[in-house]
Amino acid sequence: MPRLLAALSFLALPSILQAGPCQAPLDRHLLLDNSAPFLVEWNHAQMAAGEAALDMTLPRRIGKKCRDLPGPQGHLVLRDSGEGDQDSLALLALVGEEYRFGQGSVWATEAGGIFSGRKGMASFNLDARLFAEAGGDSGRPSFDREGVDEQAGEISGSFDHRAYNRFRGDLNLNLPFGTLTAARDAAHWGPGVFGNNMLSQEAVPFFQYSYSARLGALQVTSLYGDLLIGNNPAYSRENLVSRSLYAHRYELTLGKNWLVGMSEQIILYDMGKPFLFVPIFPLFISKGFLYEENNNGNLGFDLTWRASMGGMLYGELLIDDLESPFSLFTKSYSQNKWAALVGTHWVKDFRGMRAGAIFEISHVQPWVYSHFTPATAQAAHQGYPLGNQAGPDSRTLILKLYSRWALGMYAGSKLGLYWKGRAPGSDWQDATPKDPLTPTSFLAGDIEPDWVWEPDLAFTGRFARVSLGARVGTDPAIRAGLTCYY
Repeated sequence: MPRLLAALSFLALPSILQAGPCQAPLDRHLLLDNSAPFLVEWNHAQMAAGEAALDMTLPRRIGKKCRDLPGPQGHLVLRDSGEGDQDSLALLALVGEEYRFGQGSVWATEAGGIFSGRKGMASFNLDARLFAEAGGDSGRPSFDREGVDEQAGEISGSFDHRAYNRFRGDLNLNLPFGTLTAARDAAHWGPGVFGNNMLSQEAVPFFQYSYSARLGALQVTSLYGDLLIGNNPAYSRENLVSRSLYAHRYELTLGKNWLVGMSEQIILYDMGKPFLFVPIFPLFISKGFLYEENNNGNLGFDLTWRASMGGMLYGELLIDDLESPFSLFTKSYSQNKWAALVGTHWVKDFRGMRAGAIFEISHVQPWVYSHFTPATAQAAHQGYPLGNQAGPDSRTLILKLYSRWALGMYAGSKLGLYWKGRAPGSDWQDATPKDPLTPTSFLAGDIEPDWVWEPDLAFTGRFARVSLGARVGTDPAIRAGLTCYY
């Protein structure tokens, strides 16, 4: 497959008229908020409007930073004299206060900085912050699903609160043959905004290495991820053994308006195979050379078409396992594990404002992301799937309308319907049956959907960001924040 894609890329080279896409980060909707909201959506809109080349591999580190990336990019800048703008170091210091109401009334304070720099062929980005929370229900899960330290007032000499630290960052070597990256982040592969099946920005961040390169119409990305089995890095004994992710993505742009993508991943339990990082080694074939109980693999295909009137249509199919190609969609066997996504994104520009609409439908069969033995090679990290966060045996419909003004204002309204099964195979932690012909049912029983409406308002200026969001319906919540930058 990689050789076939490389050959096809040369046929498409004459029709590639746009420059390669610029760097783009992931959204951070729980903690470590970006200075401007919904940047994956913003990047998606640029592609829908024809302002950027199609590229569905995020976070993107090929090329220079996007010049029109919303929000402040660094107020304190140091440059190496005599080197122009090539060598530089930028710092954006910040302090913020946030109020959340859901699991009780919570006040959260944050302080830290966003650093970025370049020296020769090396570049880096780092977002590091300290957090403290007061209030809320005792023993509640962490807001961002990672570990926290409970601080008792009688011991700390202050008051009962939670203290924790977070960071995301990447160090890149931009070499003639591609970009090598060491990072702590999630990954978002595929054309969707909300429901990507293999790797989603909604997953808990993990330590990773990646290699990315572009050759005309062909882009190749290889990734290694260090995954945790238990949901708490410090206190889960399951993390004494390893879970490793190897993944490859190949994207072929045909003309200006078509993109064909293929993604593959393999998750290994308590064994390392570094050669799987090599991007020309097919993982779906390599899987057959490894011990079945200790590995789990997925294969995905996606297609994106950009319309001339400012919109995109896209779809993705993930195959986790199959009893046979002919029975994949016709027989309800536990071995026939697949997931699909269909979506569209349309934008329209008015004077000083861009309006957009996104509609996505996702479908995940039972037993997807699971494995034969619990706490081994599941496609998950710290208690959550790497892909669609609804997990197996689920269906999701999402409609989002939004508008983004040049002056820094943002307004969005997201309405979602979520169906979730309750039978065996509806949890990614369920043990996959040994008998591949075990019958299964999708959304068995009388399953009523959960509905959620999430309105968002935000203003981003040079020195501050104000945001207000709510969740109405299942698990209602309110979130309001002010972050000041210097």
